[in-house]
Amino acid sequence: MNTKQIALIATIGLSAAITPAAKANSITHDFKQGEVMCLVSSINQENNKEIKMAYFQGVRPVAGNLGFEWITNLYVDTQLAGDHQAPAFSLIKIPSTQAKIDLNDKYLSDWANFRKMRPDVWKNIVQREYELDKDLTIKLDDQKYYQVETFWVQQDRELEFDQYRINIEAKVPDYSGRVLYKAGMPSSFETLGKERAPSHMVITEWENKKQFEKFSKQDMAKPFKYLGGYNAWLMKPRIQS
Repeated sequence: MNTKQIALIATIGLSAAITPAAKANSITHDFKQGEVMCLVSSINQENNKEIKMAYFQGVRPVAGNLGFEWITNLYVDTQLAGDHQAPAFSLIKIPSTQAKIDLNDKYLSDWANFRKMRPDVWKNIVQREYELDKDLTIKLDDQKYYQVETFWVQQDRELEFDQYRINIEAKVPDYSGRVLYKAGMPSSFETLGKERAPSHMVITEWENKKQFEKFSKQDMAKPFKYLGGYNAWLMKPRIQS
């Protein structure tokens, strides 16, 4: 093998070694105080494609005219706890609580027939809405993981739960995580099922799944003891470049 061939092989090997990983796609969305962050998850009925399409064709124009804005979907990688086995969550911005009231009152006649279709489209749908008391910027990255947790804390255990969360959130950065958002009771909660609204919700971003798994093995990461219920999911967004 001559010198030129050796140099060529070395160059190819070096190029392969430094080839960058797939470029991450991200999305940043600003919520203003008074706007509503909405997380919707659903479980489809069998063979619902056509009726689901008809539902959204009827509802989206009405909601869009009121300023409702779909941001992105987060797809469930792992069901961590609970029995709400939704495959994905949609993140939606509602311009105000009044806009939601108007949708279900002032403009109900424009989509009432489609609203009746919901049980035929979904086995269950859960819509959690949080009116923001201050501005919030959410940045989602499709190479990162997002843990969504909803808690039903026993009424006489709120102070203990607050301390439990303080202890956890102090350690989350040690595992390349950060809390994106946390809230108490949602300002509005809708479901086709019989669930009651959770008392708390937390969204945590993890740099990668390995870091989340390391954290989840720690004793402090075990679910709070005094709960009437607990649901948790690990998700990734799909963001178009």
